[in-house]
Amino acid sequence: MWKLKVCSCTGAIAILAGVACNGVSGGLFGGLGNTSGDQSAVARFLPEGVSLDVSELPNDDAGASDKSKDDAAMGITTPYQRTLHSAARIVHNFHRLADRALALGAVIRNDMTDPSQTQVSGTFNVNGTAVAYKADFTAFDIDGDGTADGSGNAVDTPVAVRIWTDRGNGYERFLCALVTTKPSTDNLGAGRMFTKPGAARPDAPADFQAFVEWDRTDSSHKWNEAFISGALRDVLSLNNSHQRVDVRVDGSTSELEKTVRSATEFADNPYNLTSITSSVHFKPGSGYALMSSDAMTTGGTFGFTDVCVDLENQVLATGGECSAFDTQDMSFIDPPTTGASDFPADFPETPTFDATSDAVGG
Repeated sequence: MWKLKVCSCTGAIAILAGVACNGVSGGLFGGLGNTSGDQSAVARFLPEGVSLDVSELPNDDAGASDKSKDDAAMGITTPYQRTLHSAARIVHNFHRLADRALALGAVIRNDMTDPSQTQVSGTFNVNGTAVAYKADFTAFDIDGDGTADGSGNAVDTPVAVRIWTDRGNGYERFLCALVTTKPSTDNLGAGRMFTKPGAARPDAPADFQAFVEWDRTDSSHKWNEAFISGALRDVLSLNNSHQRVDVRVDGSTSELEKTVRSATEFADNPYNLTSITSSVHFKPGSGYALMSSDAMTTGGTFGFTDVCVDLENQVLATGGECSAFDTQDMSFIDPPTTGASDFPADFPETPTFDATSDAVGG
């Protein structure tokens, strides 16, 4: 018989500091390896975060006191600025919300006492608030092809898990995932998940939802791809959006090159955009980005292809500063698909096992 455990650390503070509840290391950015005090009976099966470093791009929300400023008040008026800031703001916020969801999901293993356990219940501590959860490792059809996915346990890959949370008004769907390569001391593995962070976190937008795939198994090419919808924060809300981040190591120079691609239909934004498809490619330390864009605004349209922009001043660079950049990831990604971020049909709205019953080993 398993025992209910209560996460005793202060949720958001611990996660932001890089320590998740129950002694799991890593926090938002997915640390590797377990702490020396790790007493879990189950090895890690979810990463604590999947962010890829795109800190070279502007972050309009870092230290900003007024998130409701329009684009003119923020000084963001040119097509190059609108492309750069919209792409950067979406990916920064998307990474933050996905990481916080995973940071909670990853700690459930510390409430498990037996590797053969197929169900587990416990409590997350989120900003001082107790949030009950229930998790089921039974195989389920995550991709809608009619075949159940997963090994049926938390040990053997692929690991399938569905997690429900209760913030006081009954259980609702929080996160489901299929992990094809578990995180290790070498990398964060590979997998996919659907999540609605607001089901567990009162500090997350209530309607934000995402489908995320990640792969870190190739050290020379790391990537995230996502379909997202809903509010990312105030004045930034998406009807539908398709996002992709690629980080590659140039085989000839061994230097990093990064690409952020977006195809987004906006519900609200401070840039006067209706929709935009864009590619932003940059080499850390260069100070420049190669960009392409095709956008509709509230006042018309704009578009450009393979334009080099100074990242600091956000103006055209015409001295060949981007001429040596790798362009293999510059092609536009497909438009977002309506409903792509919705939970799969095989993830029921209520938990698959009774809240008062004991979890049973498989």
